[in-house]
Amino acid sequence: MAAQLVDMLGMSLDEATNFLDMAGGDVEAAMNLYFSMMNEAGPDPMLTQQVPGFDAPEWWGLVWPDQKPPPESWAQQGLRLDPEMFGIPQHKNGPCGVLAVVQAVLAAQSDQELSPTMTVTDEAVAAALSAIIGQCCPAQVGDQSCALALWPQDQTQVVPKVEMVKRGAELTASILANMTDFTEPGGVLLLVYSCLLTRTPEQVRKDLASEMENGPLILAPTFVCSMPLMGLMMRGQARGSISAYSPIGGQPTDWPPALGVGPVSYTHLRAHETPEHLVCRLLLEKKKKIKQCMRKKEISQIDMMYREY
Repeated sequence: MAAQLVDMLGMSLDEATNFLDMAGGDVEAAMNLYFSMMNEAGPDPMLTQQVPGFDAPEWWGLVWPDQKPPPESWAQQGLRLDPEMFGIPQHKNGPCGVLAVVQAVLAAQSDQELSPTMTVTDEAVAAALSAIIGQCCPAQVGDQSCALALWPQDQTQVVPKVEMVKRGAELTASILANMTDFTEPGGVLLLVYSCLLTRTPEQVRKDLASEMENGPLILAPTFVCSMPLMGLMMRGQARGSISAYSPIGGQPTDWPPALGVGPVSYTHLRAHETPEHLVCRLLLEKKKKIKQCMRKKEISQIDMMYREY
């Protein structure tokens, strides 16, 4: 059980053992205890320090809690699917939410029956990434251009270059032409940056402010996905509220069906669980806790169930 905590939270084995002891041997209780202690402790003051020689762009603070290069859990994570695992292998805890969205959209867009034997082509991956990025275009943008983040050829993979590409077929073709950037280490970063820059930093700040948030989209100290980041990935808006009503009252809200995917409650998940469905947990707390995904019939672990609207 301690090894599970090490894999999911990136802590040392001794730390994991201590948290399990305090939680009476229950993994879920140990995780809840860990996150509650992290919230009480507040952000590490070292996270506000800037690394000498690292010139972060002005939007960097919307994504990261510090002025440093991304942590290894994100910098080494690509979007390459492993056919034997039927999914994208996740090497370290952190970007699980983004990987879940990609896999959910792939499943929703596929015309094949969801199974460990289905074939996922580069064209299908490019179409899924194009759909995720494209829905982030602000409605008022006339030409519907998207910001496609790519790695410069002559620089380290820290700050991307940005190309403006027309939404739709042109964006899909550009992603396909640069597929290696997305499938190799750091690909998950390019997807996040593309969504942020397509939405525009100004609009993301407005999205966050509308729910009395100010970022960042990736949370310290464990660098997990925030709910506003999940909102940006799934509905093109950096808003994390997924309740029936907005956080300050008003009319009931619904989840836009642009991608054909959305979050499900654990209660709903359990009520509809069958061996044939791809299932796991997506928590509804504002500062979400990480859960271990369930595996069904050799299907890879992800932390979202896809559903068609």
